[in-house]
Amino acid sequence: MSALNDALEDLAKLRLRSDLTHPKVSLTIEPEEARQCIEAFIEMMNTLVVPDIFAIALDVELLRSLPNIISSPYINVDAGAAYLKALEHVPAWLDTPTETDMDGYTAAMAAWVAINNLDYQLSWKFHCKACHWVKSRGVDKMDVSPAMTVEEEQRRESIRYLYYHILSTDCLFRLFYNKPTILRWDPHKVKPPSVMTARNLHPSPTQVMISCVWTSYTARSVEAVNYMDSADRKDSEVASKVEDCRKKMEALVSDWRMEAILADTTIRLPLRCLVADHVMNIYAVIVGLKRLANRVCNVTTVDEMTVRAARKVVDTLLDFDQEGGPTDRSKPDPVDYFCHFILFYPFCAVFTLYEYIIACTNPDECEEDVRQLEHIAEAMEHTSQTIRPDLKPFAKTIKALNKVSRTIQESRRKRPLIAEGQPGNTSNSQLQPYNLNIMAITDLDPSAFDTFPDFPMTMDGDPDPLGFVRAMENDFIGRNWHENWWDMGGGLDNGMNYMAPNT
Repeated sequence: MSALNDALEDLAKLRLRSDLTHPKVSLTIEPEEARQCIEAFIEMMNTLVVPDIFAIALDVELLRSLPNIISSPYINVDAGAAYLKALEHVPAWLDTPTETDMDGYTAAMAAWVAINNLDYQLSWKFHCKACHWVKSRGVDKMDVSPAMTVEEEQRRESIRYLYYHILSTDCLFRLFYNKPTILRWDPHKVKPPSVMTARNLHPSPTQVMISCVWTSYTARSVEAVNYMDSADRKDSEVASKVEDCRKKMEALVSDWRMEAILADTTIRLPLRCLVADHVMNIYAVIVGLKRLANRVCNVTTVDEMTVRAARKVVDTLLDFDQEGGPTDRSKPDPVDYFCHFILFYPFCAVFTLYEYIIACTNPDECEEDVRQLEHIAEAMEHTSQTIRPDLKPFAKTIKALNKVSRTIQESRRKRPLIAEGQPGNTSNSQLQPYNLNIMAITDLDPSAFDTFPDFPMTMDGDPDPLGFVRAMENDFIGRNWHENWWDMGGGLDNGMNYMAPNT
């Protein structure tokens, strides 16, 4: 609970800097493209993991009219400025004396908006606010007693979806950002959301699949994390329990034929993208569970399933990048979805592949992984140049790590394998670097890491590529990438000089 209280105290002190020098991020779209995006959103609206959240609050026809005024001189669409404008209202929101269900929705959504703006530290604090709402409203034990009325049960049903969304976010922070678990799920205290309700007696096949799959892999991952975090766990059983959980999650993708849906071009692109989001999420969790289990059991191995899952994330991501070509411009533009994907999913997989490349003894076994990581870097660089300039330091980091991987590959090709024809064994490869990898670090240009001013580019003794990659990952997830945007000292002026007058 101390982590939760500390985060809430920090969030209460949030102030935006008045001397913002962050370059503007212009978002200019044609009216026709805007219409396509809006229609895609409306189509997916009732298939999202928190159904009815938008349908109740939004006027669909008003949304459809927006493209007709998007080019008005009185409207200035600036993605970075819009995010900062939302943050400007945080202090007033927190000062509100009353607390409603909308506070839970706001905090949960703000956490994901912050993640999509690469603002990981602030996202964690919004997530803590959402968890505080869950606990203060008794949401985490709302089904201990049955609902007294039909209306109360209908309200609970919507809140269950929100609770599961916050629960899955809590698991995300535990697996990938080394944050403590805040919510402890008990299925007897919060029932899973229902697929069919009085308000939705005829769910679509996609709704059924997304609801069942999402609920299943969220519950499985949370159960595994709770076991690893429990005081009475048996370290000898952690590996087997996690392995069983990951196999069942991998089977989930196969049982529901989710990858077949991704390959079926007769299915509309918005729904395929929604399914892709969950497919990558499942494989990312498979990666994250093993990494957490390794930390708990003090193991340093890269196993076959983890590598396979990381590859699935990268391959699926790049498939949507390739769909953006001129020969496959399905409506709406696939690049709109690809931008969302590349802001989150690569970081759940790439560091696992870097570790595997370092551990692999046969360069032919991991050559395709190196190439795919190079494609990821190219996609990031293109996205940073065309849509999201704030992705630039991330692209530079991936490119620099790719240089390490490529140098290791070239070095290995200059020497024979440990045993002629022996393949690299991903199921039990110990992550021990070879002496030939030293040049991968010594030949690296330090300017590639100018976004990490505190990161040591000089090391005592022989440089260790594996230690280098892991140190980079730790710095990556722990850094406040937007320290020039906001501060939690509480003493900064709350001006918004960065904001345009008509924003």
